[in-house]
Amino acid sequence: MLAAVQIRFARLGVLCLMRFSKSSSNPVIRRDRSSTWRQDLVSDPSILKLEDEFRLYIRGRRHVENQYDGPSLVGSTFIGMFTIASDQFDGVTWHEHCGNPVMEPGGPGSVDDIGPFAGNIVQVAW
Repeated sequence: MLAAVQIRFARLGVLCLMRFSKSSSNPVIRRDRSSTWRQDLVSDPSILKLEDEFRLYIRGRRHVENQYDGPSLVGSTFIGMFTIASDQFDGVTWHEHCGNPVMEPGGPGSVDDIGPFAGNIVQVAW
């Protein structure tokens, strides 16, 4: 069921570390039929905190008629980014990066010809 494949947010309780409460604003990132990169699916969020902003990276997929047909999936998966200033972070409000998608599928026959899949974004000090 594609309607359930959206990005959702929950807060971890302070007193009970194993209890989450769902945000009434869910889903916070939706599929977008007018988008070129997240028509059918948004999933696999990773959040990175930089000095003055948070960045949310997600996987999106363009519309695919038959999601179980390997050849039709080629070139269908992308990574996009959303941001929010650190002092405005609430976990719910995000602004889509104007350069989305930030990562696209590789060429036909490449290891990533379907596109980049879920990964974790980490900050590394050099």
